[in-house]
Amino acid sequence: MGSWQDFVVGVEAGFDTTWIWEYYSDLGCRDWLDAALLLLTPALRALCQTVIERWDARYLAATGPIKPQSPQSSRSSTQGMWWHDRFPLLMDHDEEIRLPPSWSPERRRLVLPDEAGRQNRTSRERQGGTSSRCHVLAARLPFESGSLPNSLGSA
Repeated sequence: MGSWQDFVVGVEAGFDTTWIWEYYSDLGCRDWLDAALLLLTPALRALCQTVIERWDARYLAATGPIKPQSPQSSRSSTQGMWWHDRFPLLMDHDEEIRLPPSWSPERRRLVLPDEAGRQNRTSRERQGGTSSRCHVLAARLPFESGSLPNSLGSA
């Protein structure tokens, strides 16, 4: 559970797209939890499920639904693993790194202070700068009625 919690906290803080190739691999910790729940006793499963659902809700709040992919997509099937069908809303994005086509959010650029208190600026705002990093916040999409996974939609 610690890996899932750490991953969610990282997504909430702003996913660094330098590591985009690891994003779906990092979701493997949630895949493992899903499989492990089936092996637990009912009492232990209920305890763990409560904690997992709390972190799932935070992940849902920090991510948006990906665009549907074409049937020719090479992504493996993640049937029933809804967390694979979401992308981070807040990203620390190097514009030279291409985002997956399914991550097509309506984006707003944010200028956030860095550790030294100076302002990070996008490449368009820099004059003669070489960095193209910017902070991207995707517009949050309202959840449609019934769009939450079954385990999260019922209270």
